[in-house]
Amino acid sequence: MYAPSTPSAQGRYSFGEFTLDVPDRRLTRRASPVHLAPKTYDVLVVLIRRAGRLVTKRELLEGVWPDIFVDEGILTVHVAALRKAFGDRKQSPVYIETVSRSGYRFIAAVTHASASDTATTEPSMWLDREAQR
Repeated sequence: MYAPSTPSAQGRYSFGEFTLDVPDRRLTRRASPVHLAPKTYDVLVVLIRRAGRLVTKRELLEGVWPDIFVDEGILTVHVAALRKAFGDRKQSPVYIETVSRSGYRFIAAVTHASASDTATTEPSMWLDREAQR
């Protein structure tokens, strides 16, 4: 299970024109802040941490709402908010792909830089190994 606030989730991720700074809970587009609701932000962190891989609805629900029951429909709301923030479209996605009846996949190229070494970036394959821990 993934918890967005764990220390292993620390770092900065870049994709397209966006930068996600996990320790500061900040998303920017070309250095301008992009405002997201807290749970929408948490959904994004889960997706980014598993970039390029299918994240099932169950994994998202457990990662964002670990101790309470929420309906799967809430994911549609938060993913729609992310798509709006990115200017993404469900029919021709650039960032988030819907996998029918299964979940979602973050499909944009993602680079990662730790909070202590923001000059070094690594491809999303690194994210896959980290997500398995």
